[in-house]
Amino acid sequence: MINTYNESNLHEKLKTIFALEFGGKCEEKVEGTKFIADVLLEDGSAIEIQTGNVSALKEKIEYFLSNKKKIKVVKPIIIEKQIEMLGTDGNEVLYRKKSPKKETAYSALRGLTGIFDKLTDENFTLVLLNVRCTEQRQKTDEKVQLMNKSRRHLKNWIPLGKKLESIEEKTILKTNDDYKKLIPKSIPQKFTHKELRSEIEKEHGKESGKWEGILVWLLLKMQILREAEKRGREKQFEFSVPKADSD
Repeated sequence: MINTYNESNLHEKLKTIFALEFGGKCEEKVEGTKFIADVLLEDGSAIEIQTGNVSALKEKIEYFLSNKKKIKVVKPIIIEKQIEMLGTDGNEVLYRKKSPKKETAYSALRGLTGIFDKLTDENFTLVLLNVRCTEQRQKTDEKVQLMNKSRRHLKNWIPLGKKLESIEEKTILKTNDDYKKLIPKSIPQKFTHKELRSEIEKEHGKESGKWEGILVWLLLKMQILREAEKRGREKQFEFSVPKADSD
């Protein structure tokens, strides 16, 4: 099994960018704890770059919030990815192609379920950062598994990492109103799962629509949505406060 995969370029580049922007220091130990902050600011607050599941940072997030310290999590959303395949020697570029996969803000929702009760804490901020990147891969002579055994089917290449090409825009999620904006304005006052998915797909595409169920679950847990009376056998949902507040 082989695992040379790391996202050092993407992670390191973003870490450096945010450290420079906010005047922080990279890879600093948080005094009196086991934690290492990606970026630690002078006031003791932290910035974490999380390319994976945001809930994986739950313990660190809980530490900062319980001590009334600010923590900002930056989650890259890869809206465009180029795949660069290298030969077995790691030098020759065999080809370069655009990946059909595209992430959206909705893609990150699954990674928030473990910290739903922290999302609107006054000291927590989630930044969804739209980026374009290049993922480098290297051919192998045989089909291989990775160390984390994440492959369902063996492949004859290994991932080397992602390189940041550009930052396009960012979405800041901090308050109830910020999360309400994930519900399209076109949705009626009371709506079903099917209606919500349809409206999300109209505005953001099918890739976003498939996360509709998790969005509803999350907003119910956050008490931003509540269940309304059923329409026949279909569940309906509505905002816990008048919908106009989310516009």
